[in-house]
Amino acid sequence: MVILNWSRFSSLIAGRNAVGPNACVYAQRDPQGCAVPVSKAGGGLARRYHGGTGYALDAAMHQSGNLVFVALVPAELCLAIEEALI
Repeated sequence: MVILNWSRFSSLIAGRNAVGPNACVYAQRDPQGCAVPVSKAGGGLARRYHGGTGYALDAAMHQSGNLVFVALVPAELCLAIEEALI
């Protein structure tokens, strides 16, 4: 059994800065509570969304009311957890 401890962020950059290079699964939730995307980052959000990519995603969700949820997980379990969440 794996217990996911989710942290909530108002932007992808805030989540990226919090988890850095640590493996994680993450989801974006719209204001109605529906998960928009669910994904994994085995090398962490800092590696996946380096440079301007994270800022571009934050700009795209500007004033959308969406939230980003991130849970740290062992890298070897990222794919299995992502698939279970999807």
